[in-house]
Amino acid sequence: MYQIQHIAIRAHDNEALAEFYARAFGLVEVKRHAPEGRPDRLGIYLTDGHLNLALIPAAPGGPEGIDHFGFKVDDVEASRRGVLTAGGKPGSNDIP
Repeated sequence: MYQIQHIAIRAHDNEALAEFYARAFGLVEVKRHAPEGRPDRLGIYLTDGHLNLALIPAAPGGPEGIDHFGFKVDDVEASRRGVLTAGGKPGSNDIP
């Protein structure tokens, strides 16, 4: 089974975007995280109970928008083979 699990969006104002999604769609904030010593890299994580939304900081002057999305799969290795067979390319974090 394949199901979209999360969507990550890069934004310059994560606070305002989190407030928007909470007010407009009822998403609930579940976590905030910034790397140690980097409060400027705060990520805000919300959910509707099914889909998770990660609001991650865009680099100053960098682009905003969808960064990536992730699927929940029953079998990671079988899914990986299926993606490669369908023409997908290994990502930088992929194990060869």
